[in-house]
Amino acid sequence: MRSLVVSMAAVLFSAAIPLTASADHGCTSCGDSGTGCSQCGELPACNFCSSGCPTCAPPACGVCGTNQCWDCSHEEGIDVESLTPEAQSKKLYEASMARIIVLLPEDAGVSLMDQKMTTLGVKRSFVVSVNDQSKDYKYEVKVDVVRNGKKYFRKLKIEDLRAGMILAVAVAAPPIPEGEPAVIEFDKQVLAKGGNPDAAPAADPNAGDGGAAAE
Repeated sequence: MRSLVVSMAAVLFSAAIPLTASADHGCTSCGDSGTGCSQCGELPACNFCSSGCPTCAPPACGVCGTNQCWDCSHEEGIDVESLTPEAQSKKLYEASMARIIVLLPEDAGVSLMDQKMTTLGVKRSFVVSVNDQSKDYKYEVKVDVVRNGKKYFRKLKIEDLRAGMILAVAVAAPPIPEGEPAVIEFDKQVLAKGGNPDAAPAADPNAGDGGAAAE
């Protein structure tokens, strides 16, 4: 009988301590008292917290009342429409400029019109001046590499560089076996043709009207 009373007391005693850290209350234990407190940025899971609990710092800015915010810069940001090739081409045209983007091995060198460029990296972007927006110009890109102790180069001739043009040039210059000649290959892609963006497109002289002749 005595053992039954002791067991019942133990059960009642354990049920009378609901504020200890447990999964039922969703509390994280803190302090020496064994009471719980919610994590920063979450709704309170317990009614009170012991003095030993860490305090939550206020949010950097009050977006949605959370401890994180998506924008604290107070800046307008960048319009993604301005990043399109068409938008960039228009800006280049208005500034009488063209852009040449060269993708190449990091150890390769680039020269524009025989002027050595100092830009490094596998992607190099160059803005070049165009004197007359209404004219096409000839331009030259030179790429050089050193393979097996010897320097090699190849030139890419551009016949129709114009204001607003964005041209990407991919360069392949792989390592070569000893005694073999170097390989430098170009893959040219026009991202924006350039020219006056407000000009009406020229009529295609080869295009027919596709209809019957008028009587």
